[in-house]
Amino acid sequence: LGVFYLEITAVGENGCDNDTIYEVANQSNPSINFGNPGGSQGCTPITINFPVSSMQDNSPGTQYIFAWGDGTTTTKDQFWADTATIIPHTYTQTSCPGGALTASCTVINLCDTTIETTYPINIYQGTVAGITNSDSIICLDQQLCLTNNTIIGYGPNCIQYTAFLWDFGDGN
Repeated sequence: LGVFYLEITAVGENGCDNDTIYEVANQSNPSINFGNPGGSQGCTPITINFPVSSMQDNSPGTQYIFAWGDGTTTTKDQFWADTATIIPHTYTQTSCPGGALTASCTVINLCDTTIETTYPINIYQGTVAGITNSDSIICLDQQLCLTNNTIIGYGPNCIQYTAFLWDFGDGN
């Protein structure tokens, strides 16, 4: 398996010669098993270890391009693939409100391309509490105006739900 170079030299009756080199690929379509590990959901940031296999017999020069469904990619080579059993990816953004993500691996050699996908990958975002007040100094018996700046996150099925509990420390 691999890539070889074939050099052909032609010599004409007049004594002139010409060399041409051809790249010959002795390989078939590349293989990969790119799986979903189960439990491929959770809140950001989350690292998911995707199982990979069936790559060891691919030819030198084979490339693996992983597209994670979140706009990022990772490229690996055959040297990596000869011993790999997982490829981790950390998701830092929610998949909501759009729903589940699909990750894919495109395997390329000189002869062909193989694409494997895994679905669903559900990435949720927790709620981020936020509150501001209008005044930097507040005196006793003075009215306080608070603004709720909470960013409501996403849970399972991309549902937004947040319960608010206000505790001002004075029993009210």
